[in-house]
Amino acid sequence: MRLRSSLIISFSAVVLLAVAIMGALILPLVQGYQEDRSWADRENDIRDAANQLENFRLRANQDATTNAFAPYICNTTKTKPCRQITPPTHEELDAAFQQMLGGKNIRVLMVETLTRQILYDTEGNPSRNIIGQQLPVIRPRQISPTPSSGNALAPTPVPDILVGKQPYLRDDFTSSQNEHFDLIYTRFESTQINLFGLLNARGDVRSVLIVSLVPVQPVPNVLQDLGPVLAISGLVALLVSFIVGLFIARTISRPLAKATVAAQAVAHGDYSYSVPPGGSYEIRKMAESFNQMSKEIEQYQRMQRELIGNVSHELKTPLTAIRGFSQAMLDGALRRPEDFAYSAEIINNETERMIRLVQSLLDLSRLESGQVKMAQEKLQLSEIIEESLSTFEQRALLQEVTLAKHLYPVLPMLGDYDRLRQVFNNLIDNALRYTPPGGSIVVSCRTAGQNLVATVSDTGQGISPKDLPHIFERFYQAEKSRSKEHGGLGLGLAISKEIIHAHHGRIEVSSASGSGTTFTIVFPIAPGFNEQTTKPLQFVARS
Repeated sequence: MRLRSSLIISFSAVVLLAVAIMGALILPLVQGYQEDRSWADRENDIRDAANQLENFRLRANQDATTNAFAPYICNTTKTKPCRQITPPTHEELDAAFQQMLGGKNIRVLMVETLTRQILYDTEGNPSRNIIGQQLPVIRPRQISPTPSSGNALAPTPVPDILVGKQPYLRDDFTSSQNEHFDLIYTRFESTQINLFGLLNARGDVRSVLIVSLVPVQPVPNVLQDLGPVLAISGLVALLVSFIVGLFIARTISRPLAKATVAAQAVAHGDYSYSVPPGGSYEIRKMAESFNQMSKEIEQYQRMQRELIGNVSHELKTPLTAIRGFSQAMLDGALRRPEDFAYSAEIINNETERMIRLVQSLLDLSRLESGQVKMAQEKLQLSEIIEESLSTFEQRALLQEVTLAKHLYPVLPMLGDYDRLRQVFNNLIDNALRYTPPGGSIVVSCRTAGQNLVATVSDTGQGISPKDLPHIFERFYQAEKSRSKEHGGLGLGLAISKEIIHAHHGRIEVSSASGSGTTFTIVFPIAPGFNEQTTKPLQFVARS
């Protein structure tokens, strides 16, 4: 339960932390992007407004005799002074401006230069129209007299925006309705158009500015806009993470709980428990490894019990014989010298048998624990086989068994001569034990790629399929009823297997009841040697 709670809390915390980090990293980037985009859009809007305002100014100046302002041109001749021009009504002014703007979506103001009073606003909505108000942002420092206009005033020589050759200034403006605008303005050069009846003491039209109002779009506040969304997303993520965490925790904790129960059972000696291999890949591998470990421990315990039983059985027979004959000597039951000699021989043979058994057990234990260090000598495997075969020639002759060898030129290997000799002695000895008279034993050696392959084959009684997987176990004897007849201890193959593994090799066996047995040994070739030919050296048979 603690593990499940910890997993759920950890998973939920990780999800919330991920959402928080994502918000902390992404929101500033999005906000910066929005600000940059808003600034770029604002600059584009200002540039577009200045271009449209410039088009309006050019049309008013260049088409002065034909445009909508033509009826209000004055002082072009002495017969038509500005005082005699009747300014247009508001409706006529609206119509004239609409014609001059050509339907463009632009808000234009006409502002008196000196007083900064708004004379006209193209905004048709009365609630937003600002006629009569003043534009305080148009400061006197931005206006300077020009030599050609006398007391006429004009924008400063240094413009904020230059459209063609016409300078435009820009500023910020907030209306009484709390609306924010960008102002783009310049001097309206058609000062001889009396649109508003705005005259000076001489009767000339006073200077006027044309102004465009561009609404300032507020920059989106990403935190304010996305904050609620992130908060809701965080709650949803927390809920989802809790559900997913619960599922993951159950997926992990259940197999672990079952593994704990199984481990406790194994610790108490009950190996029947196993962990079901379900869940994720890692859980399945853990379950498979645990079950494999449990089987190996059970097998080890079985082997240990069998070892104790086998050792006890192997020692019981010679100890019983020694005790019986020695007791007969002590009791005086043996009177003839030949009886004493026979008893002494039996005691000596059984003692040697026990010594061989103990020595073999010690040797096997040292090999399994890695305490025996194998010599690393350059040697020829065929020479070792020749020596082993020569050792058993006389015995094979007495048993009427044919010894044959197929030895090919092989590459050298690194190993321990005495230990490898022990391996082949054990294999040939076993073959002679179970090969009947008239049978044959063939030993071969050849090179196969980067390996040396040696085989020991016989035509004996073979090994049954049920015994074949266990023949390399200590004290295992396929012919238990004939063990005393053959005189084996059941340790030779186990010792041979450990010696071969210590040489980085492997041993395999193939057999069937009644058709003989073949042991195959594979050793790696010593590094640095080139391949040789595989032409056979000789074929020798002894009988």
